Amino acid sequence: MFANLNADSRETVREIFDVKGARKYLRDLISEWLLRRELSNGNIPHFRIGNRILVDKAALDKWIENQSQPGAIRRVQ
Repeated sequence: MFANLNADSRETVREIFDVKGARKYLRDLISEWLLRRELSNGNIPHFRIGNRILVDKAALDKWIENQSQPGAIRRVQ
């Protein structure tokens, strides 16, 4: 069945992280507490499956871009 599909017609596989995986992806630059706070405040889009909080890599990348505005210093409270 899948032999008839070419590379263009296959769906792209999304990278999904749990909280620990997201911290590893961010190279532990922020604490787990801060990451969880950003998630709970809705600053980083996420979803849940059961008790697990899951984050799409693209959402993390977008959040990083929003945090790194040239010349701007943003204080995190």
